[in-house]
Amino acid sequence: MKRGTTLVAGQVVGQLFLIAVIPLLTRIFSPAEMGVYQIALAIALILQPLATLKIEAHIPAAPNSATVRAYNRRAGLAVALTCMVGVGAAATLFAVDSNYSEHLLLASLLLGAFAWMALDTALLIRSGELLRLTIRHLLAGLFTALLQLVAAVTIGEIWSLAFALLLGRTLAIILTRSRANNDGVGAASITLRSARDTGAAVGGSMAINLSNQAPVLYLAGMFGATAAGHLGIADRVAATPINLVGRSLAQFVQSSLAPFVRERKFGLFGASSNSHS
Repeated sequence: MKRGTTLVAGQVVGQLFLIAVIPLLTRIFSPAEMGVYQIALAIALILQPLATLKIEAHIPAAPNSATVRAYNRRAGLAVALTCMVGVGAAATLFAVDSNYSEHLLLASLLLGAFAWMALDTALLIRSGELLRLTIRHLLAGLFTALLQLVAAVTIGEIWSLAFALLLGRTLAIILTRSRANNDGVGAASITLRSARDTGAAVGGSMAINLSNQAPVLYLAGMFGATAAGHLGIADRVAATPINLVGRSLAQFVQSSLAPFVRERKFGLFGASSNSHS
């Protein structure tokens, strides 16, 4: 349980770096500008399961490294295509002088950051490298906070905050990349899910995320970006502790159970399954 406590602490401290710079950012950017960022953040969180096709849920139980790499390639392609579509749509809207182009650009940058982080978390969970995962949480929070502050001071455009988040998480992922890539033997063996199963998994996750982000989007539609900005920042600060504890404990449990799922141990699959206990 000590590893779980360490993981929780890493998540919390990493997020505290981001919370610490909020008072500074809100003095550089107007409430309306912060509202645009919060709206884009909500959109990115809702779309993240679609971008990865929920493949991150299958990586921890993958039987061997070849399968992990195959999953990762498939998810990487899905993320790249989704973000490219978002950027293309933003460029198109900008060309016709639409007010929503900035929302889509920010959402695309944030979506790439969230999706890549989810996939990297799945890789670290699969390899059981919780210390590396803890360090990555710390570095991601620290790098992002520093880069957002620098971007706000030097660039002064709201899109720079999303780019800083993407860059900060990218640096943290690169520096803590998993080295455990030679476990297991055999060729890639990906279980192909039907379109209905994939749609159900993605749709269910998106519905949950939508329910969490609905207040921000509702206020944006009813009262504008300024109201959405106030609510989004307040919710981010107030809900962070409990959200991080729950997420960290879930990652710890998943890391503990993943080896048993891969090796079909302890009767997890019924009496007919092989048991190694």
